[in-house]
Amino acid sequence: MKANVPQLRELVLLYGLDEKGERGTAVRRLLESMKIPAKTITEDMLCQTVGWCAEIPGFAEKEITTTGVDSVAQEEAMVLRGFSKKRLDQLLDGMNEAGIHISLKAIVTAHNMNWEFGALLTELKREREAIRIQAKK
Repeated sequence: MKANVPQLRELVLLYGLDEKGERGTAVRRLLESMKIPAKTITEDMLCQTVGWCAEIPGFAEKEITTTGVDSVAQEEAMVLRGFSKKRLDQLLDGMNEAGIHISLKAIVTAHNMNWEFGALLTELKREREAIRIQAKK
């Protein structure tokens, strides 16, 4: 049996994009124009599960630890929940048109919703580096 992420409304989790900074403001302005809610993920939330961060029912808040903070503290990331392919394409097109590039992006899946948010960011960084190495060959 295949596990699925419950069908939930759109939500974008933003990490490393200061609400008062130019890039964070630009991203939030785009999301607001598309009527997509955003949630800021802070460093003390990196130990929480992706499911809890994405407000998926059944995920409890964990005790705060410092696991993974140092390895991802300087990254920007966007994690998406509840997007159809059409809406995902619209968001990515809007980001391109606005000149917004965030290299760490993911969709909440049945596979990653049990991961700690910091572990997801670490995996995204690892994948990005593997792609860079492969592209150089």
